[in-house]
Amino acid sequence: MTASHANGTSNHTYAVRVTLKKNLPDQRGTHIIGNIHDIGITSVRKMYTANVYYLKFKRERDETKTAREAADRIASEILYDPVIEEYEVYTGVTPGGPVGCSPNCAWSVVISYLPGVMDTTADTIREAAEVIGVRGLEEVKSGHEYFLCGEISRKDVEGIVKRLLANPLVEQWYIRTCASRRTFSLEKQFSGSSVIKKGTPRGRHYKA
Repeated sequence: MTASHANGTSNHTYAVRVTLKKNLPDQRGTHIIGNIHDIGITSVRKMYTANVYYLKFKRERDETKTAREAADRIASEILYDPVIEEYEVYTGVTPGGPVGCSPNCAWSVVISYLPGVMDTTADTIREAAEVIGVRGLEEVKSGHEYFLCGEISRKDVEGIVKRLLANPLVEQWYIRTCASRRTFSLEKQFSGSSVIKKGTPRGRHYKA
């Protein structure tokens, strides 16, 4: 198990990133690479994948520490399999730079449902949190993160996302270079006021 906390706001919003243990092959990533090569983008050498979850607690909780402990408990008891996975918990933002990316990767892509779209995984997490006695969990969102390794242009990354990874009718995505140390506010995951890329009628796209 891995648990870490990045500096962030005190708004009781957390991200949990769940990845396979480093000694295990990422079969999902390998399969996607095959599909990427099939569409003619051969510069992607490796891909690592993760499940991401965004947890928002009620602001009236007594202490930020209590909310953080609740986020850790949800992560450890609900969101990951200790036999094959590890997790990290981030406070307020997802980190930029080396902390936010798998080693030697060029790009990070986070994909989640658009606000208002049914998220059955999130519903299950809320129900499970109630069962284990966690209170004050106001909202949950689930998603996926992809780390792309290789000499890949932003244009190719956007093509991969639109053609293979996301459904623009119901999903939003955030593309970030792994060299960037910019962070991504988790509040965007819960807000309907996020920046929409001009000229794009569907989906919501963030850049760093």
